[in-house]
Amino acid sequence: MQTQLVLSLSWHRVSLARARARRFFDYCQLLQDELMPRFGATEHWAKIEAHRLDPAAARARLAARFPVARFNAARAALDPKNIMANDVIDTLFPREAMRA
Repeated sequence: MQTQLVLSLSWHRVSLARARARRFFDYCQLLQDELMPRFGATEHWAKIEAHRLDPAAARARLAARFPVARFNAARAALDPKNIMANDVIDTLFPREAMRA
């Protein structure tokens, strides 16, 4: 009985955490689709959950607000082997754009 109770409580915690995460990402989607365009806002590039968004739309928002070409030029000059990058940087600022 005690083992069943522990398993039940653990499952309940996991279920609540998933529900919270789902609501949070629904909220983020609302911000991205409705509020950010309305107010000319964008998320901070380092706070973007790259795996949860449309990469092309995120790149377009960033390019409209920040000097992405200058950033990519600096990356190409200072980090030609892409050692300092990560998946988020490579998704939002693709290496192909650095060669263009």
